[in-house]
Amino acid sequence: MDLDFDDSTTRALRRYARSVTSALGLGGDCWCVQGDHHVGIYLALDGRLDAYPDHDVALLWDERHGWSAVVEADGGRDVVVGRLDGLAVPWPGAVAEWVVGLFGRPTDTPDTAAALLQAS
Repeated sequence: MDLDFDDSTTRALRRYARSVTSALGLGGDCWCVQGDHHVGIYLALDGRLDAYPDHDVALLWDERHGWSAVVEADGGRDVVVGRLDGLAVPWPGAVAEWVVGLFGRPTDTPDTAAALLQAS
């Protein structure tokens, strides 16, 4: 068994995932963090994209590519439908604004992201 006693990266990712989840107005355990060899975050979203009405939508984060939006295709594959350009670890409100844009709804402030997403 390979034990890693310094899990500070995993703890930091969990805090970041909670912050993004809060900015999106999502509750519960809709996310998970992978802290092994390749660190990453999986965050399930409520609602469906107009272009993919029969597919679940999720956000993925990894240290090389930052945030991407994916839809779950047939066979369990994830198909990338968008990427958040810019910083690898953007402010959670910026992630929320980007997600609102994915759903095709304009927003004036990050605070409206939760209401718009829940209306999907």
